[in-house]
Amino acid sequence: MPAIRSHKGALIAGIVCLAVIGAVALCMFWRDPSSSLPAGLKKQINFATYFPDTSWTVATEDASYQNGVLRFTSRQATRQLTFTEQATPQVFSEIPQYFPTLLTKMNQYASFTSAVGTVYLTKPTELKGGQTAVLEARDSLLFIRPSQDFTDRQWQQLFDSLRLFK
Repeated sequence: MPAIRSHKGALIAGIVCLAVIGAVALCMFWRDPSSSLPAGLKKQINFATYFPDTSWTVATEDASYQNGVLRFTSRQATRQLTFTEQATPQVFSEIPQYFPTLLTKMNQYASFTSAVGTVYLTKPTELKGGQTAVLEARDSLLFIRPSQDFTDRQWQQLFDSLRLFK
């Protein structure tokens, strides 16, 4: 009988250990990347914000919020992304052609549907051919500019992995 009790104890200890490991792993996976932003900065933001998944590191030292615009960079190995986000301007709803005209001026060359909405790929003249992805969804306007051009597949993977926080 004592051997059965010791096996039960070991089994319970093993289950508890696995549950703790699972909970820690889940917290790591679901952590709020916006928590990387300084608390004072986060309090100012009054619109939904998009963040890359945890395979990207948000550079808190570069984060800023000025005139209603959030800007931060995110890094993964040798790649860097610059995120610029703001509440969708009222003019977008007042003048239905405003957003399509903006995309035309930014030299839109492609679009695709992602998990967070329709993404428009552009090559603004000001960036001398560099890419910028644009998303207007959930009352937020997001621009992402990579340090080096992304393939269509890389864009799709990035936007499918973005997480929305309010």
